[in-house]
Amino acid sequence: MKQYLPLIGLFVVIVGLMIFGSAAGVAPWAFVKSPAQTSVTIGELKIKADIVKTEKEQQKGLGGREKLAEDGGMLFVFDKENKYNFWMKDVKFPIDIIWISKEKKVVDFYQNAEVQLAVPDSQLRIYSPSSSALYVLEVNAGEIEKYHIGVGNEVKFTI
Repeated sequence: MKQYLPLIGLFVVIVGLMIFGSAAGVAPWAFVKSPAQTSVTIGELKIKADIVKTEKEQQKGLGGREKLAEDGGMLFVFDKENKYNFWMKDVKFPIDIIWISKEKKVVDFYQNAEVQLAVPDSQLRIYSPSSSALYVLEVNAGEIEKYHIGVGNEVKFTI
């Protein structure tokens, strides 16, 4: 029995934390790390964007997700300005792509990048900007047209 005391103690601590957390209004799954988010505003468009900074996060992007929330997006944050290319690898829904300068101005965009799930990686379409950007924002398809977003528009967010 003595050999199991550390395991029993650990179990009691975990159960206690779950009970205490529930009593305090914290769900047990609240301790699971979720992506950092920021609010992004471009004119009348206001969204909550997941922030992706690491190369691993950036390579995955929206790949594998079933959808974005109606007011959702993904903000790619790079270390330096460059002409960052994007593709639709494993993305299951169409999106608009917005390239943003370090001054937080729209420098280019692409509307309605289409789903390409059955296309081999070597044949996926590459979306390239005409100007360098420090940030790239992906939103649901149709947002650029709906909110009349254009080159030069100011973008507001904090990271």
